[in-house]
Amino acid sequence: KSGITLLLSIDVIRAIIISLDIVDEKTAKGEFIFDCSDESFIEDVVDDAEFLWEAISRKINSPELKVTRKVTKEKGIVRLNFTVSGIKHLGKMF
Repeated sequence: KSGITLLLSIDVIRAIIISLDIVDEKTAKGEFIFDCSDESFIEDVVDDAEFLWEAISRKINSPELKVTRKVTKEKGIVRLNFTVSGIKHLGKMF
């Protein structure tokens, strides 16, 4: 109703692809891929990817976890790669 959206660049995002790989019982790696329909808005999509990661990392924030992430861009595609390690009992969750 209010027209508020989490991702301000949503009108130029054709698709969001998410992958998650359970590396071992304490580590997970993943990637968000944003397909941008208008390359002139690529920096807006990068900003939204950073914002999305910030929101997620606040939910999983813990002193035991080591979290790394990297945002890259190429020809209308923005990639957010991340690794989370130090998760206790990850293997029992799935």
